[in-house]
Amino acid sequence: MARIHLGPLRSNWETAIFFLMKPHVGEKHRKFSLSDIIRGWESRDKGFLLMLNSLGHKEKLKAPEAEIRGTMQKMRDKKWLEFYGRGTYRLTDEGYSMLLKVFEYFENLSKEAVSAGADQ
Repeated sequence: MARIHLGPLRSNWETAIFFLMKPHVGEKHRKFSLSDIIRGWESRDKGFLLMLNSLGHKEKLKAPEAEIRGTMQKMRDKKWLEFYGRGTYRLTDEGYSMLLKVFEYFENLSKEAVSAGADQ
């Protein structure tokens, strides 16, 4: 499978975290837990695995929790997340904006792929 461009992000881990975060946040509700993200990783569906594969991301890792924690720390440093302690986070306005950009990018990418398939 051809590797796709990451869109607005340079890190495929950040992209994966946004995908795992999406079911837990919205316009008004922005708090979620590290456990939410880890459970999402452990129960990832075929669509998520396809997205990981297209990013060139490994499906099986030796220490995914460490990668998730490290990535979330970087996202906090970028002011996309606030840490409240005890594994609780809040997606900031900047983070929510980036989440929307990531999903818009992948939605447009999907539409282009469907359109390209229809043209053939």
